[in-house]
Amino acid sequence: MEKTESAREKAKYKYVVERKKIELIYDELKAEDPSFKNAQSTLYKWKDKEGWDYLRNSIIAESNVSLVKKGADAFAENYLEQLQDYIRIRRKSAISLDLDHEDQPIDYDRKIDAVKAIDMSIQGERKIRAGVIGKTLLDGILLILTDEITDEQTLFRIATKFQKLIAEETL
Repeated sequence: MEKTESAREKAKYKYVVERKKIELIYDELKAEDPSFKNAQSTLYKWKDKEGWDYLRNSIIAESNVSLVKKGADAFAENYLEQLQDYIRIRRKSAISLDLDHEDQPIDYDRKIDAVKAIDMSIQGERKIRAGVIGKTLLDGILLILTDEITDEQTLFRIATKFQKLIAEETL
């Protein structure tokens, strides 16, 4: 009985974590332990009885949700870095126009160039802030979906679509 339980756990691990097919798992178990006497159909029974498909899909869905969150976080970090750059340009340009005295100015040949730099940085800040708000909204939606959706296959499909969307947005 102990060998069967050990074989069952090995088979479960190979199926759920390593994502191998039952046929391959059966062959591997036979090769690893010649005393393994269960039929291949036994592995299918274990899989169905213990819900290995559900476990496998849960792991995949959780990893996809995690990847989506990491991608969204990286996206937001990039936005925040750009926002800081725009703020710095605006501040230094304002100094060069004698509007601010806190930082070192950027030297412009013409005052109009400083005004354009300020305008560009303000527009950039607005775009970045809109992106951060969008990322925050996306995080909120993702959190709601992961909390409310109990069907792992649906969650997996949604996480994959979010992952694809973030990948397209970061290109």
